[in-house]
Amino acid sequence: MRTCYVCLLLCVIGLGFYSCSPKSSPGVYESMEQYAQAIDGYKKLYKAQKVRTEKAKLAYKIGELQAKNYNYKQADDWFTIAAALGYSDVKLHYQLAEAKKMNEKYLEALKEFEIYEKEVPGDPKVTEEKKLVKEAMDWKTNPQTRFVVDNFKLANTPNSEWAPFLKKDILYFTSDRPGTTGNKVFGRTNGAYSDIFFMERKYNGKDKKTVKWTAPSLLAGEVNTIMNEGTAYVDAKGNTMYYTQCNGAKGDSIRNCVVMMAENKGKGWSAGTILPFCVDTSSDYGQPAISPDGQRLIFSSDIPGGEGKHDLYLSTYVKRSHTWSDPINLGKTINTEGDEMFPYWLNDTTLYFSSNGLPGMGGMDIFVTTGKNPSWSKPKNLKYPINSGGNDISITYDEGQESGFFASDRLHGLGQLDIYTFYITPLTFSIRGTVYNTLTNLPERGVSVKLEGNNGTKLEATTNDSGNYFFKLFKNEQYQVVSKKKNFFNSKPVYATTVGFDLSQHYVRKDMFVTPQEIALDLKGIHYDLDKYFIREDAKPILDSLVGLMSEYPYIVVELSSHTDCRSSYAYNDTLSQRRADAAVAYMASKGVDPDRMVAKGYGERQLKNNCACEDGKGPGMDCTEEEHQVNRRTEFKVLRSDYVPKHK
Repeated sequence: MRTCYVCLLLCVIGLGFYSCSPKSSPGVYESMEQYAQAIDGYKKLYKAQKVRTEKAKLAYKIGELQAKNYNYKQADDWFTIAAALGYSDVKLHYQLAEAKKMNEKYLEALKEFEIYEKEVPGDPKVTEEKKLVKEAMDWKTNPQTRFVVDNFKLANTPNSEWAPFLKKDILYFTSDRPGTTGNKVFGRTNGAYSDIFFMERKYNGKDKKTVKWTAPSLLAGEVNTIMNEGTAYVDAKGNTMYYTQCNGAKGDSIRNCVVMMAENKGKGWSAGTILPFCVDTSSDYGQPAISPDGQRLIFSSDIPGGEGKHDLYLSTYVKRSHTWSDPINLGKTINTEGDEMFPYWLNDTTLYFSSNGLPGMGGMDIFVTTGKNPSWSKPKNLKYPINSGGNDISITYDEGQESGFFASDRLHGLGQLDIYTFYITPLTFSIRGTVYNTLTNLPERGVSVKLEGNNGTKLEATTNDSGNYFFKLFKNEQYQVVSKKKNFFNSKPVYATTVGFDLSQHYVRKDMFVTPQEIALDLKGIHYDLDKYFIREDAKPILDSLVGLMSEYPYIVVELSSHTDCRSSYAYNDTLSQRRADAAVAYMASKGVDPDRMVAKGYGERQLKNNCACEDGKGPGMDCTEEEHQVNRRTEFKVLRSDYVPKHK
């Protein structure tokens, strides 16, 4: 029989112990928040009730208490029974939708929210809930994550295990399994009171790759008592433990839950002492997390004046007076109208915690924020598979920060609440693509593809018969990729980056195109004035780019071919075009290009670009505009051969 998950919330931030007469009514148990006993009483009344409307009310009441006790499967069942019996209050549909969301029945939850929305139009909560349900479905269906999660069966039982905390090779956790200290029954769950347990990690071999965990054992020493203890958090040196204890060692304290501190005595832990900021006897203090430097303690509490039900607070150690400061609320960036619990320091500036007030998948989700009080970044939901429709809490990382543990009451666990292990898959990046021949539009084999990164990475590959290339990339680097082949002009570069990605990134296609050098290139912009052959200012940048091209490809020999419009005689235009070609060659030679690599060729008016031919004052060209004639007064460029041997200086 699965024990009630609620003792997670109660044993660690808890509710006090109430004693009731064995003959107390369900309503009395309910008022004292001993929900398990109240549910048993209402079930007896439900079974005896004959009036349909009254049975519906009792079914709804049982569903409410099951939800308060975090047993959402039973809540779903009893709310469904209430609906079948005709329970008329429209809020049933909202609560049924919430229960179905916790059970990851997202489509059914949407349907119930829509029924409620028709009855209560304009409720902003429903709009937000429908959005969250759709996001949760997407996160689960299309997980964008590096986390891999598995049930840590070695620690779990049909009872509840939660609040794992890993310090070097010791895993501390809380459980209400058989064998806890004392024999009292926790009235809210009808289960045992919780204690702190531990497991030790052993290695086989020097490589530390084979791991074996010892069986769970009760924490040695005086920390565990006949009441609820839980959420142990050990400082960096392993000498001091902070934890939650409810009702005092003898069960007679007027306090509910307080933060305790115990010392490691070598063979066991000392009895705990209450931290001084736990002064409000009507409030709960719990789930302490000490910072790596040992100077700051974050905990959860419902002391008056917070943002919601349970908020996260910070207390600082005052060295001069050897005490802890008054708590400071972490503020609205982290705390909400709901519950914020189970803080965990990954390092001095990275804080994990659980919340049911921030947008999530169901119950409590695990979030991460960075910064220092009072400046924190917007909390980031860890999404599926770390989070689920249930309550996901108390994450802890191994020293390498690539694996760890957390607790959850998600579906298909061994108990009501189980410990899960996770690891983070390595970030991987790659780029692949095809190089095409622009003339044939077919893949080009034998192309040299070069990749360069801004951090100094240099890689080279050759395209296969399908024109394909592939590179693995490194994280936090920007890349340029270009393809080269003899007798071809280089492709335009393509770019990729792995900077800022927290998920693996694979560029499925980054295609490139190489152009055979044998084809002519129309040099748009190299034009001439009527009856002139000097190089105009607007043409010089174009020729300068050719100078750069000749430098990049030192083995090519090119032809600079110049042309005229139709006006004047053939002979005159032949001479004029040759002068234009000679002028272009001379300009490039002045920029350092070997004249032996250039051939000047004038074609006169023989290769017009448009229908503007004319001779002796006749022909269609006589009707052309000056702009149309200008098109023909040009210089073109083409590669003649690619076997030039540069001269040695």
